[in-house]
Amino acid sequence: MSPPEIAAFSFNSAAGAWICSFKALDCSLSIQDENGEPSQKGYALLVKAMSDFESIALSAHRHILGFCSAKSVDEDGPGGFVELAVKNWRETTALSVYFFYEIDPYNLWSVDFTWDQYNKWAPVAFRREDW
Repeated sequence: MSPPEIAAFSFNSAAGAWICSFKALDCSLSIQDENGEPSQKGYALLVKAMSDFESIALSAHRHILGFCSAKSVDEDGPGGFVELAVKNWRETTALSVYFFYEIDPYNLWSVDFTWDQYNKWAPVAFRREDW
């Protein structure tokens, strides 16, 4: 799976990011802004993430299961994805995977990943927020 070309992204001033609809996952993709243009570094990270999306999604789900009661989330995995966002995180760039669970339709879950020095995706943060 690969993302649309960078030209398909348009700037969203409310989000302060470049956003594009992605029909393959029925979600949005976003890249941080860099001097009025979509970040090339962010786009490259998104391309890398899309080629490894299944393992990232599974890792995000396992990370959530490790910290939450099984009653809060579906053990079979997310009900759907809302957004894949590349953004600045501390002094690096991170991929945020936003998703929901059918059993918990009022909350949005997310896990942030960085591409670490060992050439693998490392989870660095997770959140649950009202949706």
